[in-house]
Amino acid sequence: MHNSESKPPSLDYILKRTSDEKTLALFNNIAISDGYRPATLRKMNLTTKQYYGRIFGLTNAGLIKRYKGKCSLTSLGKVVYDSHIII
Repeated sequence: MHNSESKPPSLDYILKRTSDEKTLALFNNIAISDGYRPATLRKMNLTTKQYYGRIFGLTNAGLIKRYKGKCSLTSLGKVVYDSHIII
């Protein structure tokens, strides 16, 4: 588990968190929706536990933040998303 207070996440840690296909799809959905229209669990074919586990991992990696139940990208998340789009 990564502690966001101690030091920034390493590239290795970020890549591990986004290596799963469903997690990457969730990350992309959050980037596109900007927190206003989150994907439904049924649409993403995820259980509630899988969804929140992936959200927890993305949050720990510093890629997303949650505020009042809405997810949005952090500055680091925007850089990773833009890099992913370029690749």
